[in-house]
Amino acid sequence: MRVTTLRPLALADSKVLAALDALCFGDEAWSEDQIVGSLSLPTTVGIGGLESGTIIGFYLIQQTEEETEILTLGVHPAHQRKGIGEQMLADIIARQRQGTIFLDVAADNLAARKLYENAGFKPFAIRPRYYRRAGCWVDAINYRYNANN
Repeated sequence: MRVTTLRPLALADSKVLAALDALCFGDEAWSEDQIVGSLSLPTTVGIGGLESGTIIGFYLIQQTEEETEILTLGVHPAHQRKGIGEQMLADIIARQRQGTIFLDVAADNLAARKLYENAGFKPFAIRPRYYRRAGCWVDAINYRYNANN
């Protein structure tokens, strides 16, 4: 199943987004204040994926003409593995017609790594001990996608 609607996010969505991010990322989730701060920046693009009017996935990116950074992309756990993440990622790629798209992924997040690699993202660096979960450090893998190809 795919999201029926992608729409721009508004500050009024922040509480819902924070709750959804917590479902997706647990202790690493963005707070409502962090989401408000990001959405308030002129370089941030936020898009929500809706099903029956309810936000079930979203992404936040920082975008310039030459470069995009994926800040977060998440899909409600009950709606994962239905093509929604792929649809939102395709939307990000379509927005960056030239230049490069960057992101970090926890090394142990195999589902996310597969999503990005299947879309053509390539790992290029590792940030050791970047994420902390339950008292353990996890490396971040840096990925990039060359939109010029």
